[in-house]
Amino acid sequence: ADFIKVAHPDAEFRKAAEKTRIDIGTVVEKRVAELFMFDFEISGIHLDEAKRSKVVNLNVKLLDLSYEFLQASHHPQAIEKRYIPEHIRHCFSVDGDSIQIGGLHADSPSERVREAAYKIFLYPNPSLLLCLDELLACTYELAKLVGFESFAHRALKGTMANSPGKMASSVTAIHPDCLITASKFLCGLLQLNCGLYTCNIDPALYSPYFSLGVCMEGLNALFHQLLGVSFHAEEPLAGEVWSDDVRKLAPGAPDFAEVPSILMEFFASDYRIMSQFACHYQTGEPLPESMVSRLCQSKRVCGAADTQLQIFYAALDQVYHDKPKCTTTTEILRYARERGSCGSAIWLATVQSTTPTSCPDLWPPWCGGSASSKTLNRAMGEHFRREMLAHGGSKEPMLMVEGMLQKTPTIEDFVEALVLDLDEFKS
Repeated sequence: ADFIKVAHPDAEFRKAAEKTRIDIGTVVEKRVAELFMFDFEISGIHLDEAKRSKVVNLNVKLLDLSYEFLQASHHPQAIEKRYIPEHIRHCFSVDGDSIQIGGLHADSPSERVREAAYKIFLYPNPSLLLCLDELLACTYELAKLVGFESFAHRALKGTMANSPGKMASSVTAIHPDCLITASKFLCGLLQLNCGLYTCNIDPALYSPYFSLGVCMEGLNALFHQLLGVSFHAEEPLAGEVWSDDVRKLAPGAPDFAEVPSILMEFFASDYRIMSQFACHYQTGEPLPESMVSRLCQSKRVCGAADTQLQIFYAALDQVYHDKPKCTTTTEILRYARERGSCGSAIWLATVQSTTPTSCPDLWPPWCGGSASSKTLNRAMGEHFRREMLAHGGSKEPMLMVEGMLQKTPTIEDFVEALVLDLDEFKS
């Protein structure tokens, strides 16, 4: 609008552009003001000077504690060499008479290596537990100071969940048969996942089918069929790119860059999409469907266990960030394990000496999700653009989801989607 305002030869166009610029500016300023006010309110702008100063100090303390916690939780654990079987010592970093274990080694083909790494890397760290206790106390104090029941209430304010109470009531409203079915199904998939653990994928077998030119053609076709968007190569201006290898692409639509990457990831695993463009750069041979299926299976190894683990983390996270309990974080973790859902109870209970400092996704409370598309449907693409992409950040997430689905989603819908997704994988 700014450009048309100063460059268009027609005065009416310039006048319309100026009005458009003002209207857009008004909307943007209003939205920014709303976001600022929301942020200010949950940060205690309404408090007196002494309490505002305390809020600032608590936030600084939280930053320091969070940094300390995250750094220490990823710090390698050292153990004397003699405690590690000689035939697997070479799998770890040796430092004199000790061995440094800096991770879980989950991708190791050796069961003994994975077991040793798991038990040692996640062994309790007293100083880290104290840091966690201080973190939780600090977040609760901050939440109470700015007028919330708990840090969970503060963190969920303005999100799709909105409040811990809403989440809890939604979960308890699920029919027991639905929970049992989903839990048993996930447990059954654990065995299937373990069978797929031996899937060895050689990238060299796949790369010849995905040359840069082929991938760009496929991407262009995908956007055109789904969203009516096409792009073409443009010659960059002098000084516009930092290397001669960089290619400049120009869309046919301004929201080209807003296509969510997660959606694209699902298209990239659909053979109906891959078969439209993936071919060997030398022979022209289409990518075999069996290779795509095998690749998809390898990427979903232990998917059921991962899902159960994220559910466990989410439940634990809500307990930790609710009102303080008269017990330790380790006892809360142990209680959660004992009451945990099937999959998480299976493997989290195998080593009872692990502690909450080994849970990587506690900061901040988070709810993840996934989506997939079954076909390239132009009408659905337009619906997706209109209900989801067009709003940017100007519309509440739940309202966008409702517009996309043409209904208010329920917990049962999410559970059903999860089961269908896993059912497709199992078949």
